[in-house]
Amino acid sequence: MRFPNTRSTPSVLCWEALPDPMFPGSWRVEPADYREHGKGFVAIFSDWDAEQRAKEFAYKKNMDDLEMHRRLHRQMA
Repeated sequence: MRFPNTRSTPSVLCWEALPDPMFPGSWRVEPADYREHGKGFVAIFSDWDAEQRAKEFAYKKNMDDLEMHRRLHRQMA
């Protein structure tokens, strides 16, 4: 199996669910390196189930990104 050049292959983002510092009681989902790079988007969840919904969304984003990354590797192999 060949491994592609990682410089030309998009990396897998790691999405995190965190309490939102600007909106008490809300939760946000953002890429783990969002604060460092300031790129990407942030999803904000509010209401009584905000934490659960944010964690589910982060999990889904991580699984979708991982599957896309695996497909790219299979295509390049």
